Amino acid sequence: MYKKLLALCALCFALSVALFGCGGGKAEPEVDVTIDRMFITANWEGKSILAIDVDIKNNSEVSYYTGSVGFEAVANLNGTNLSSTGLYSNPYEIPSSDIPGGESGKGQMAFELPDTTGEVHLTLSVYLTDYSDKVEIINQTIDLSTVEKFESETEFDVDITRTFFTDDGEGKDIIVLEMTFTNNSDSATSFGSAVELELFQNDIALKEGYLPYDHPQKDDDAYSNTYTDIKNGASINVQIVYELNDGTSDVEIKMIDRQSFDRKPIFDRIITLDPSAQAA
Repeated sequence: MYKKLLALCALCFALSVALFGCGGGKAEPEVDVTIDRMFITANWEGKSILAIDVDIKNNSEVSYYTGSVGFEAVANLNGTNLSSTGLYSNPYEIPSSDIPGGESGKGQMAFELPDTTGEVHLTLSVYLTDYSDKVEIINQTIDLSTVEKFESETEFDVDITRTFFTDDGEGKDIIVLEMTFTNNSDSATSFGSAVELELFQNDIALKEGYLPYDHPQKDDDAYSNTYTDIKNGASINVQIVYELNDGTSDVEIKMIDRQSFDRKPIFDRIITLDPSAQAA
């Protein structure tokens, strides 16, 4: 009976070694992670992102999902925890993937930055291969002033050739922008598809307006060109109309390349309403 009990204990011990690594070789971190490069970029909403590309070595016998690196990392900026995110359609994105046991691959961590100044403290903890505990494998402070910035370059030019204000014939004051739009991208596109246009007075957005068909200042060709596609290197005249909130406040004009990955500004300009610029 005693021998049978010893044999049973030995069997249990062997099973525990096989399943949990107990009594076997020394457990090591599930993965080794080393930082390859860091950079600051932005997402499609224009929010700043700190991206950290990493090399990952999988020390376990099962596949490791590289997206877990970002989930397990903790970053804070000047004491405030940062939200983990992804680059999503950014050309510098490293898509998450599985790394088989014993092999190596690339991964990426990304965090939203409310400010691009100061210091980010980054820590990364991972499980041991026997899942008995977690160990810290990265503990680093990052001075954001030393981090390279990756931005897009707009592929479109917009030149405002004339700005005036008038009324729409129904008592509403309107501002009219006459512009030349040039497409420098590889694909045919239109002003309306390529450019996001915003006009504000006193931080309140203006609504799109219109010129009556018989208005003397209406340019029928330019007015209908908003969604006319043009090929690389071509230019087209565009006329855009917005209703004014009032007839005295400055108008802020913002144009953004809507096809860029980081909402690249084309320009940001203030226009002072000049009574002498009023057109009949």
